[in-house]
Amino acid sequence: MYSSGYGGGTANIEFEALTGLSMNNFDPSLITPYVFLVPKVSNLPVVTDYFKTKNAIHPYNGTTYNRSTVFKKFGFQHFYNFNGNKLTYTNRIVKSPYVSDDSSYRQLLKQLDSTKKGQFVQLSTMQNHMPYVPGTYAKNDYKATGQLTNSSLKKIESYSKGLNYTDQALKMLINKISKMKKHVTIVWYGDHLPGLYDGSIVSGSNAAKYDNRLHQT
Repeated sequence: MYSSGYGGGTANIEFEALTGLSMNNFDPSLITPYVFLVPKVSNLPVVTDYFKTKNAIHPYNGTTYNRSTVFKKFGFQHFYNFNGNKLTYTNRIVKSPYVSDDSSYRQLLKQLDSTKKGQFVQLSTMQNHMPYVPGTYAKNDYKATGQLTNSSLKKIESYSKGLNYTDQALKMLINKISKMKKHVTIVWYGDHLPGLYDGSIVSGSNAAKYDNRLHQT
């Protein structure tokens, strides 16, 4: 999967996933459709149109990227976030400032159990968001090497540990959903790589060579 973003722009990839509209179709001056496009149009094709019951979960500030307004326009009945509908699960891992993916997935499971009817749930997690500070997690068994700065390698090590926690949480989610007596389709994707790759391998004449790699998720 190729992402239009690198290092940021989560809401734009989210917009693409929900509407099927590529950012390449718009003028580069349209920085964030959630802010500058969605509030000004009367109708947009959205995957939520296929569902009567639809809810969104984002364990962070719901006003970021104008999500509270946009999700209401997209027909979401509830938006669970820090300043909207209350989140039940908000645990963090060691020194991480963000809600863990384990908690986010448990919130998702609670939502799936909230009705026997079909529904659409949009979950945007926060655990592996920047900054990637060494020492965030109590123990890190990952060692990064390569033609990158020492600072970048240390950040990658911390990021890798976060991904390991995500893997464990995702395994838990899949195991629990597989035991449910109803059909659930999971579409799981990384919105963009973090902007922490800094060094000779991705700069100068190598910049264009590795651009595609940096947009893979």
